[in-house]
Amino acid sequence: MTNKQKLLEYLKSRDLMILATNGPTASTLYYGIDDNFNFYIVTSPTSEHGVNFSKNPNVACVVVDTNQKMFKTKNKSGVQIKGKIEQVSIDHLRKALNVWAHANKEMAEKFFKNISEGKWKDKVFTIAPSEIKWFNEELYGEQGTEVFSF
Repeated sequence: MTNKQKLLEYLKSRDLMILATNGPTASTLYYGIDDNFNFYIVTSPTSEHGVNFSKNPNVACVVVDTNQKMFKTKNKSGVQIKGKIEQVSIDHLRKALNVWAHANKEMAEKFFKNISEGKWKDKVFTIAPSEIKWFNEELYGEQGTEVFSF
């Protein structure tokens, strides 16, 4: 398995990210990721971060193992992401929600119905990474990282 495949596995095993936008603001959001490293989030375009990224689609994100304990974790790890965010088109909405909901079909269908019918103000967005930096002491040793460009 390549390190890029290991990174994808790592990202798929988590579901929370911190999203930073030009404002500046940072928000914690649930995410899903597909096999092409596209991240999917559900949020309101009228939220502070939603307003910010509608003006500037460049975003940064972090994903960490929230179970790591300070000074007690043997092999620390975390991911930094740079990319652009855009709203998912209605044609790709169902697929995006299935990825976001981690294949929970019932949840994905509930969100699809309410978003596509305009009952909820939330929308689905995708983050296409330009760069992912993976800090992983187990793979790269102390202070070791690998940067993946997209």
